[in-house]
Amino acid sequence: MADSLLSSITTFHTTKIIVIDPSKYSFIGSIPIVVFACVSYASNVIQEYKKLPSSGPSELTPAMICSIEEANKPAKRGKKPKTQKEKKLKKLARRLILQSYSDSDSKYVPPGNKPTTPTESESKSSDEEASFRGDTPPRSPTLEVHVRSPVPSSPHVTIPISLPPTVKLSIQSLLGVAASNASRVTNSITKLEEAFAAKKQNFVHLRQYIQKDNVALLSSLNERLTKLQDDLTMENSLMD
Repeated sequence: MADSLLSSITTFHTTKIIVIDPSKYSFIGSIPIVVFACVSYASNVIQEYKKLPSSGPSELTPAMICSIEEANKPAKRGKKPKTQKEKKLKKLARRLILQSYSDSDSKYVPPGNKPTTPTESESKSSDEEASFRGDTPPRSPTLEVHVRSPVPSSPHVTIPISLPPTVKLSIQSLLGVAASNASRVTNSITKLEEAFAAKKQNFVHLRQYIQKDNVALLSSLNERLTKLQDDLTMENSLMD
């Protein structure tokens, strides 16, 4: 590898290098050290190379300078001149468009309007069109009318689903558990309703008993109070 690298160095040094644009050539001088960095410093070729005088950049010849200036000149930009054939094609296309519109409008002619005679320019364009077409007959304009067809409604597709027996058994067991739970809930609700009704009835009876006892207590208190009042009046009369 060292020999091939050295041969490339000597070839690079001895071969004449032509630089087209010296301002864009970043390196001016001897070969950089990076090229022969992997070669040993004690090599004879390196020692001989270092003895060679450094050469500067090569000078450009007048022919080379002229070619560079011509290459750097901006290209002329402008509209491309239209040929006679392109003009005829444009006139023909315009004539066909006008003819299609006139054919579509010629079906209805309002009263009092007379068809106009073709002018000289139209006759010239028709002559040019005929000369351009030759013996081919004129094309009739075809009007394309897009009709939307109704989209047919797709029928409902039913897909049969077959369940394995294990899934069916599990579903049946779940349904049985749900039914038993529902019956238990309904039984507990009915029991709670019956217990609440019994408690309510007991509360009504207890309230009636308390009311009766209260009435009897009030009547006995009133009787005792009246008796005490009578005794007090008798004692007061005796004291007087």
